[in-house]
Amino acid sequence: MKTYVRSMLALTVLLSVLPAFATPRVVVDKDIVDIGDVVRGKEALIVFELRNDGSSPLRISGVETTCGCTLASHDDVIAPGSRGEVRVTLETDNLMGMNHRGITVSTNDPKRDQVHLTVKANVVGGVERLPAGTLRVSNSRGPMQQQQLLLRKMASERNEMQLQVTGASAQWLEATVRPAGPGDGGMNKGLPATRPGDWLLDVRYTGGAPSGKSTEEIRLRTGLEVEPEIVVPVILVVQPPVNLTAEELMLDVTPGSAPGILQGSVRKGLALDDLKVAVEPAGAVDVQLQKTGTRLFRVDIRPVPDRSLAGETHLVFSVGAETHRVPVRVVSSAAAAR
Repeated sequence: MKTYVRSMLALTVLLSVLPAFATPRVVVDKDIVDIGDVVRGKEALIVFELRNDGSSPLRISGVETTCGCTLASHDDVIAPGSRGEVRVTLETDNLMGMNHRGITVSTNDPKRDQVHLTVKANVVGGVERLPAGTLRVSNSRGPMQQQQLLLRKMASERNEMQLQVTGASAQWLEATVRPAGPGDGGMNKGLPATRPGDWLLDVRYTGGAPSGKSTEEIRLRTGLEVEPEIVVPVILVVQPPVNLTAEELMLDVTPGSAPGILQGSVRKGLALDDLKVAVEPAGAVDVQLQKTGTRLFRVDIRPVPDRSLAGETHLVFSVGAETHRVPVRVVSSAAAAR
């Protein structure tokens, strides 16, 4: 019994002199910040303070936001007894009214590995965009497609609205504004019925943009007090003039091999008779174009005898001023067999 008591006393003394296991401890004085009114189109910077009340460094491994309109940066390490920051930028171009945006901070605090922060903002403006705040423009129905947006002064503004386009972010977008008339609205046009004082924004894709999707913007001056300038986002989708079964051709140059084949169609709104296929560099391969339907076509590609395909070779499809390039890769089934 005495031996047991002595052992327990020794263990108690040993534990009393061992240092406590060092851990970080994250503390947030204010995890919800209400920044009040923000004029649409303006950026708002919000700073959250984090404190490390632990005994080892607090590490922030990542910050995630619930919306693409919220960008965040942060201090990576906060020493014991020190403070650090999580900085949040709220972009308000597409927001209106009361908004709540969440931010999740990941830490190495074993008892609080995630910290949830909230930004509240009341986004105010003077111009209502109808039927939606973002225009979507595409060339899918022809080389030049126009998109419209109805702009209406909100009750918070006292001045008369006088719109003027001040710029576009891309040279292939053309924008004009004019006072809306009674015949400019309606369900058949995808717009609400017009009211006195409404304006109509027309955005036209004029051609020349590379294929793909991009986010552009139209800037306008309003003549109003609350929102003297507005930015209208434009999602531009440019489809190539041809849709192909493959965006790369593997050409077997072994003598007697079958030709390489590409099938496709011209984009709706374009004429198949205007389709041309060229080779870069010229004469690198032999190309034959066959029309197989109203918009459908087939291209047979054969190597040119006694000509080596050194460097890059491309097929260039063109319809009018629009072009689309497809690389040609050389393979040899005979070499592979050996």
